Amino acid sequence: MIHLPFRLEQPHGTIRGDVRIPDGPPPRTAVVVVHGFKGYKDWAFFPWVADRLAADRHAVVSFNMTGSGIGLDPHAFTELDAFAANTYSRELADLGAVVA
Repeated sequence: MIHLPFRLEQPHGTIRGDVRIPDGPPPRTAVVVVHGFKGYKDWAFFPWVADRLAADRHAVVSFNMTGSGIGLDPHAFTELDAFAANTYSRELADLGAVVA
């Protein structure tokens, strides 16, 4: 599996994520794994789901919303101000940026 990190700068913060692409022929489908309000991509079952979907021949995008509270260290809750200012509207904007 190819595992590529990415960053998207947004007006209210940085979206940090990963793209997983299965080895072999190009996948015919893509899945965006969205962690939900006040979550983050490397928490609970989200990494397992992304790996499993890639193993099933999907391209998989997972990412942290700008207000997730997760910064450069994907396992440390360091962006408290961003977390406090997070809204559903911001998360919808982040999702739109990733899909675009």
